[in-house]
Amino acid sequence: MLQTQAHGQGHPVLVFIHGFSCDLSDWKDVVPLLSVSHRCLTVDLPGHGHSPAARPLSVESCAMALNETLDEMGLDDVVLIGHSMGCRVACEAASRSGGRVRGIVCIDGSRVNGAGALEKLERRLAPAGAMAQFLPGFYEDFYIDATPPAVRAFINARRDRMDHELARELLLNFIRWDAAAAVAALARIRAPLLVIQSTALDANMKRVPIPPGTETPWMAAVRAGVPGARFEIMQGVGHFPMLEAPAATAKLIAAFLNTAG
Repeated sequence: MLQTQAHGQGHPVLVFIHGFSCDLSDWKDVVPLLSVSHRCLTVDLPGHGHSPAARPLSVESCAMALNETLDEMGLDDVVLIGHSMGCRVACEAASRSGGRVRGIVCIDGSRVNGAGALEKLERRLAPAGAMAQFLPGFYEDFYIDATPPAVRAFINARRDRMDHELARELLLNFIRWDAAAAVAALARIRAPLLVIQSTALDANMKRVPIPPGTETPWMAAVRAGVPGARFEIMQGVGHFPMLEAPAATAKLIAAFLNTAG
């Protein structure tokens, strides 16, 4: 069973799913705003925070562990709220969980689709110690100029807490998932879905504030796979809107909950 923390009361239960190499503390500023009207459950995915690793560590194994945890807790009326890689886990979990999921919120997801990108990253991360050298630059791409120093420090503080071999395994897996499984998982979703997007990846795979009118590869995949999906653009924040603009993020989630049925 995954490590969880619960706050508040009410249905549906809001289940918050963090991103790659992060943990449930990512939601520390949003949960107090939403737990006044809903039970909020934050989770540490396998191999993150205080949850044991599942091997192999993958989007699929994270989704299965999440669903098993919800089963053990007897939760059958939930909204899954994922950030970054957590968007992948939320969609995979929803596609496997029948009618339990009332809605899905995907916060600043992305999709890397191309064998060339995967092969290049595999070569880069193959040498011993390569992951430790890779992570600082990877984390730096989370931020924009306006990202507050306190947010940067909070995120950077957990950069090396995850086992580097597990981190490498999961990073390569979720890129494989993008190419091989994302379309099918999205097509199996029957719940309302909200995309909150704040950044995009440019031609050099560098994260930038999302330009007006841009549709990212992730947004395009959601639009094609989930008819009726909704899209909200957040300007002026980096990859962690729930930490950089928690009130605005909570407001968008609350508005979605009021209309998702």
